[in-house]
Amino acid sequence: MQVDQTTTVLIADDHPLFRSAMRHALDGIIDGDIYEAEDLQQATDMLHENQAIELVFLDLTMPGNNGLTGLLHLRNQFPNTLVVIVSAQDDVSLIKKAVALGSCGYIPKSTPLPEIAKAVEAILNGETWLPSDVSLASESDNANENGFLQRMS
Repeated sequence: MQVDQTTTVLIADDHPLFRSAMRHALDGIIDGDIYEAEDLQQATDMLHENQAIELVFLDLTMPGNNGLTGLLHLRNQFPNTLVVIVSAQDDVSLIKKAVALGSCGYIPKSTPLPEIAKAVEAILNGETWLPSDVSLASESDNANENGFLQRMS
């Protein structure tokens, strides 16, 4: 699973064990530098110092980040940098809000490493990656589609 381009990544999470697991998941997928930050300020500083960082994995609950405020901060300061949320929270409405605010993916921390690898590959190929049980379609969209399908049959 090798992506053809060199990609520089920042893993922003306050848990060293998760940063290590994410590094492991990225091994063989990206061919670029991997940086680590343990809080939002350190992540922001690294992004200012290293313009080559293209992809950030952002924990929602690390120091300096309060929910989706870190995502908004990074998207406003670094609009050309992809941001993927990684979180122990897997609430569907939170996931949809994150994508609506500019996240290019949402990876629950409970996701197995092989699935994380698939998620990263999809994101680097320009896709928005979400857990398989999450759909961006609203319930009213689904209801309208179901009603349309019933009328057509």
